[in-house]
Amino acid sequence: MRVSLFALSTLALLVSACPRVTAVGEGEGEGEGEGEGEGGEGEGEGEGEGEGEGEGEGEGEGEGEGEGEGDGTGEVGAACDADDDCLPTLDCAFDTTGGVLTTICQAPSGAGLPPGSPCDDPDDCDHGLCMSADGLANGASQCSAPCANDGDCEATQSCESSSISFDGGGGVADVCVPRGDLDDVPCNEDGDCASAGQVCNELIDQGGQLELFCGVAGSGTGQLGDTCAGPFFENGDDCATGLCDGDVAGICTIACDADDDCGGSARICTGSGYTNIPGTFCAPSCAREADCPEATRSCQLRRDYVANAIEPACNEHRGTEPANTVVSTAGECQTNFAINDDGVRYCTELCVDASDCPAGLTRCTTVSMNRPSGAGTQPISACARP
Repeated sequence: MRVSLFALSTLALLVSACPRVTAVGEGEGEGEGEGEGEGGEGEGEGEGEGEGEGEGEGEGEGEGEGEGEGDGTGEVGAACDADDDCLPTLDCAFDTTGGVLTTICQAPSGAGLPPGSPCDDPDDCDHGLCMSADGLANGASQCSAPCANDGDCEATQSCESSSISFDGGGGVADVCVPRGDLDDVPCNEDGDCASAGQVCNELIDQGGQLELFCGVAGSGTGQLGDTCAGPFFENGDDCATGLCDGDVAGICTIACDADDDCGGSARICTGSGYTNIPGTFCAPSCAREADCPEATRSCQLRRDYVANAIEPACNEHRGTEPANTVVSTAGECQTNFAINDDGVRYCTELCVDASDCPAGLTRCTTVSMNRPSGAGTQPISACARP
């Protein structure tokens, strides 16, 4: 996976309570695979993965007169070139009995991923074959299967003669292999990649910015909103979407163009929370801390470079310190948000009115934040000391 998270700078939020001082937002960071600023840190590399099943029609002779098209008729043990040669309940899979590689119709293993899915070893795949994609564009190694032509394979694969090996034997066979002729296609949402059987989830370094491109879907089961952790920001191990918004207490997300892509009013399409990932992703919306009930997540501000706005969304904690704790940087705060109040810097929370504020912060006041473009400011409501 061609991810280089070398400058994951979070949106560091150091502001000053009005009307005493003009509010300021800060934060820079760098480092191979990680980034940190006054707003926290993020790290990681991820893998994208994909799923798919081939479809087709076989030919067979009817009993008596005539012939027609339909599903394959091969029973258990019958020779085959692809799944479509076998009865619908069977797979065309490899057999090495006697040390000779053949393909015969047999019962599905009942375990593993279908052809086209990313894989690390044969045990990951329902046909017991994982084909390397080293040096090829757009994706990792993929689960494979016997084939007769490209139509037996997924859109990201082609049918080619390849040398393969199994426990007990090996040989040359026609199998589905990852295609090397797929162009890098930039994208904003999954729909931009549908024609190639891919999704919008691969981050590729484009002059210091990690831009979105079409890639393979994740092998994980997590859908939009499900919990995830581990590789950041790309995470195909936990998320079928291939994207996770955190490395400790994240949720699976998707790339988006508008709020309508995010499945309802509970989520918005907004920035990633990192200054070198300018794309937009679905995130749970919030206006106050109570809107993010998880103990490990809080209502934080994200830069949306497309809308040139700063928007609140639930995100995993950036730091460890709760509201009203005196800190040196905003990155120490769970909310990634601090107020510089008459020379005293302390963690704060977003609010709608004073009743949203925790003990010791009795005012819901307005502070001004610089917009992502640097031109103009945006009012934000935050809790402050009396």
